[in-house]
Amino acid sequence: MKYKIHYLIILLCICCIIKTNCQNSGKNSQNAVYAKISYNKGLEKIIAKDYDGAIADFSDAINLNPSHTDAYIKRGQLKLELNSADEALIDFDKALKLNPDLGELYYLKSTILYNKQLYQEAFSNIEKALTLNFNNAKIHYYKGVILFINDDNNKALNELKTAISIDSSFSYAYNDLGSIYKQTNKFDMALENYQKAVKIDPSFAVAYNNLGIIYSIKKDYNRALEYYSLAIGLIPDYYKAYNNRGEAKLLIENYNGAKSDFEKAIEINPDYYIAYNNLALAQMKNDELTQALSSLNKAILLNSTFAEAYVNRGSVKEKLRDFKGACTDWKQAIQLGIEKANEYLEYCK
Repeated sequence: MKYKIHYLIILLCICCIIKTNCQNSGKNSQNAVYAKISYNKGLEKIIAKDYDGAIADFSDAINLNPSHTDAYIKRGQLKLELNSADEALIDFDKALKLNPDLGELYYLKSTILYNKQLYQEAFSNIEKALTLNFNNAKIHYYKGVILFINDDNNKALNELKTAISIDSSFSYAYNDLGSIYKQTNKFDMALENYQKAVKIDPSFAVAYNNLGIIYSIKKDYNRALEYYSLAIGLIPDYYKAYNNRGEAKLLIENYNGAKSDFEKAIEINPDYYIAYNNLALAQMKNDELTQALSSLNKAILLNSTFAEAYVNRGSVKEKLRDFKGACTDWKQAIQLGIEKANEYLEYCK
């Protein structure tokens, strides 16, 4: 009798375990079905452009089935589209934890990290994507740009050329190819690639600005002004283009026009110290020495290591007969690497 009771207890426990497992299994299966329904609803809402609703559905799918890789991916892609890059990064990492062989996600992570200026991390994710045979024009483009930032110009050129071989209409790749050629003083090749960029995309303001820079280098200032103006027409708050156009006007002795452009650049970006220095140069040409001194003081306040501004401020102080102040500025410029300022120190003896 005693053994029968023990046997019945054991049998009852086994039945309870089986029942619990069956219930859990049934619940998990049911949750998986509901998760799939929520996921499909999310896909439908993407088509209807109800992105917030789609994110809510993908979140429901994940709550019901925490191993739903596709729901993490879709939610992450939507968050990236809606400028919630940090949240997208979290979703991509969770998806990769579930499936580490998703090359596209390493690529998407690299774009986020690149935009956050975390170039080394971006580069690592690009390399991982490529090892998983995820290969498109953009991934070679990003790799090329990061190599360019790290001054590895030859490898950068190869990657950008690869991007163009995959997608011959990739205007950004042509533009950055032009920038590498510009940096290596191959100005005709730079010009050719910038022209290809704007031919593909006539609204590419940055490429027009770069064309202006090349024509300025070639001393064709009228053409430079034309391209700077095109860039500004496309992006009215493009302060760097205003500054560049002002520099071109300065070189053709249109000092008032130059001042106007530098002032506009400063209005758009009050922290753009280069424009304050350039404004001072135009003011000096108009004998507005007090105003020039004020502009240079501002440039140095914004960037205390801006050597060129010390040289120019020294020149202004000399004209204002502040010889001691001029010598102090020129000495500071020399310490910051402007050896040309040694010539001015002759006046300090």
